[in-house]
Amino acid sequence: MQQHDTGSYALWFTPQTATMLFDPATGQPADALAHLKAKATAHALSACVYKCSARTAVAARAQGWHVAQIAQECVVDLSAYDLDHASRRGLRRKLRKALRAGLIVERATALPLREMAAIDTQWQQAQGSTRGGTMGRFCQHYLAVQDVFLARQNGRLIAYASFHNDPTTPCLDLMRQIPTAPDGTMHLLIHSAIDAARSDGKSRLSLAAIPQAPEWVKHSPPLRHAYENPGLRQFKASFAPSTCQDTPPRRQNPRWFLG
Repeated sequence: MQQHDTGSYALWFTPQTATMLFDPATGQPADALAHLKAKATAHALSACVYKCSARTAVAARAQGWHVAQIAQECVVDLSAYDLDHASRRGLRRKLRKALRAGLIVERATALPLREMAAIDTQWQQAQGSTRGGTMGRFCQHYLAVQDVFLARQNGRLIAYASFHNDPTTPCLDLMRQIPTAPDGTMHLLIHSAIDAARSDGKSRLSLAAIPQAPEWVKHSPPLRHAYENPGLRQFKASFAPSTCQDTPPRRQNPRWFLG
């Protein structure tokens, strides 16, 4: 947390940027943005803001900042979520495969942290080390305040997914499964979380973001393919969220504001 004379904000340093995460924790956006810009300049970095609200965006534009879309937020409208809809036929196939494999999903009341940590280790061995930043990392203290769904096969924990709690819109955070998990395992976990959120009276559920290639990347098909992560896009698109389509609407979040 970065403190300044009139407030504070979450500051994330990367090799190229000094980034404010979300809105300022305290104080006015204009003051936080000015402090962030000075901080970035002092470290020879670019100043950025990630996933801010409209209020902070207005303040950024007033200070001459520029917007660059780098991602799309995938939000499921729970009132319109219908598994029988044609747009979710691929999802239905995945769910059938998971159920035929004998998977059972439960909402965690107590976290089997030792088993979860072992799955995280196997996942990293297969996928590579976790990146941190906007990518989830296994942290038992963080998971303790999240909504967690567990997938078991023959009584053995093989996968889990966690969600940030929110009064209206839970948001997907961590997804982990063993390398040999049956096809459709994560689809069943997310579908179960959607059903639970709807039962809880929530209006929406966010599957978090997928990368959106900036304009300069779009002119190079190999770069665009690597940047946009088609596997992740296909997975989240199977739930037919309202803002995760191949042709995105003109105005979407999250975005980077560049100083």
